[in-house]
Formats: sequence, C-alpha cells, structure tokens
Amino acid sequence: MAIGLLVLPLPALPIAAYLSLAHERWFDWITDEDRAVEWVQTLVLLLAFCVYAILARRHWKVGRRVTALLSTFVAIGAVAIAGEEISWGQRILGWATPALLDAINYQGEANIHNIGAIATTSRLVQFSAAGYGVLVPLLALLPRIPKRVRDSYFVPPVTLASFFLGPFAYWAVRIPLEPSRAFFQLSEITELSSYTGLAVFGVLSLRRLHAEANLAPGTTNRASLSPPPTTPPGAP
Repeated sequence: MAIGLLVLPLPALPIAAYLSLAHERWFDWITDEDRAVEWVQTLVLLLAFCVYAILARRHWKVGRRVTALLSTFVAIGAVAIAGEEISWGQRILGWATPALLDAINYQGEANIHNIGAIATTSRLVQFSAAGYGVLVPLLALLPRIPKRVRDSYFVPPVTLASFFLGPFAYWAVRIPLEPSRAFFQLSEITELSSYTGLAVFGVLSLRRLHAEANLAPGTTNRASLSPPPTTPPGAP
C-alpha cells in the first residue's frame, strides 16, 4: 500500500505535460473550467472535509485540543477551496458575477482567489503547503528527530510526499515566471494531486486513531478472545 501511494501520483504531471504539447484538444477538455479535473478536485475536497470533520471530533474527545482545532481549520479550508474552485456554483446556477468582483477579478468570476494580492497570497500558500508535504516527512526521517515529533499527527507519512512533489516543483517555477496558457493549466493537475494527498493523509490519520483506540488500556483485541491452551490434569 505504501509503495502504491508513493508511485501513484508521480506520472500525473509528465503525462499532463505531454498531453498539453501533443494532444492540446484533449488536454483542454480535461483541464478547462467545469471539466473532469475540476470536478474530481471538488469531490476530493468534499471527502477531505468529511474526514477532517470526523478527525476534529475524535481528537477533541480524547483531549487533543490543538490537533482538533487544526483539523477543524483544514475541514473548513477544504470547503472554502471547493467553493472557490467552482466559483461557488456560479456556472452551475447561471448567476452573473457581481459588478464589484467582475471589475477586479482577472477571470471575471465570482471568487476571490483571482484578485490581485489575494491571488499572489494564494500561490504562496499553495507553494508553502506543498513544501510542507514534501519536506516535513523527509526531515522526520533524520535520526536526530525525536520520536514524539516523528509520530506527531502533524507529520504526514513519507509515502505521501510524492503527492506534493509535483505541486511544489510547479509553484517553484510558476511563482517567479509568467506562465503560458498550457503551463497555467497544469495547475489543475498539481492542485488535484495536493488535494488527494490531503484527503489520503486524513484517511490514514483516521485509521491510526482507530488502531490506537483498539490498543488503548481496557480494550480487548481478537487474539485475547481465544481460549487459553488447556493441559491434562497433573501436567507441568
């Protein structure tokens, strides 16, 4: 499973780059607004919301207040990002962009992540988040890192670093440069990779919580339900 997760996202960016050059029509079809990639992003973000909402509740119940609050923040963030990705249902419901937003949004849509300084901040946040997903798991492997830090719920498993590697490399190039349209559209692929990594991290954290609950004092595992071996009377 770990090897599968490590390998799964690696071909996405090279394949997308190839399609953008050799099959532009197909590339546009999957990456344009309201196309396949954007809707998969939205579904993955909704999954992330559900997972982190459950995590927040369970962490709170066992007394991990900071972890619960951060999980709540991620859950709310997932909903906000999903809303921004689909411009809060603007194209689905067919309502026009308010005049104030239309004047300052460079795509003329009902969202705020395409507005001036907010757009710049959004890119820096995505770059930082992707960098966290790549570097923190790798740094946690260093022998001098305390075990309590390595085992923290804030440290993704190293097998998920590949989900954030493509986005990290993309934003490292994109932020200082003015992208072409094809390169700009690669962001849809990198964002999907990041969102999937976030959702998978949440699912793995839920599995870990479940395993910890089963191993907590006072619980009984399946092995302990087996009857003890019997010996004949008088045997040593």
